[in-house]
Amino acid sequence: MESSFLLVTNLPNQIFDCDDTKELLETIIKQIDVNVQFEYFRSFSRVRLRCSSPEIADHVRTKINGTLFMGTTIKLSVAKPAVQLGSRTLGLPAATKQFLISPPTSPPVGWEQTSEQPPVINYDLLSAVYSLAEPCETYEVHQGCVATPTIVVSAPGVDNRYEEQNDEATLIRKLSPTIVNTARPPL
Repeated sequence: MESSFLLVTNLPNQIFDCDDTKELLETIIKQIDVNVQFEYFRSFSRVRLRCSSPEIADHVRTKINGTLFMGTTIKLSVAKPAVQLGSRTLGLPAATKQFLISPPTSPPVGWEQTSEQPPVINYDLLSAVYSLAEPCETYEVHQGCVATPTIVVSAPGVDNRYEEQNDEATLIRKLSPTIVNTARPPL
């Protein structure tokens, strides 16, 4: 036999409740092996023994297997030792992508929201760009495309779309949307 581990089965249930019955079992087995270690598994109704050597474990099994203990015949069987998993298992993945996928749910401790500053308008730059155009005309600074808007600089008062219409009612009529009536279906 190559294992120094034994499983004791068919034990009475009071061995897991009463310390005196545990001591009784331990003294019986410690008469053969003084250095034996006990592990009690209540949910499996078993006791695992770790003897000093495989030879002593074989001697304990031949002496105690089939003996009567508190009204039940106990059985001892050879148990496999606890497997030390090493390189046969998967290791941790490489720590190449350690970043957050989503933002945190709450800000970190000590974080304070900053108030947005008003936009900075450089009037010197605007007047320099406007001086490139002729008076009362617009000057295109950047021609837009699908992804970017067109940037146009114009002097105040250049937009004369409604200059000829002084009447407020006419202006409101021009700005309000036209309601198109739905045609009546034929009878």
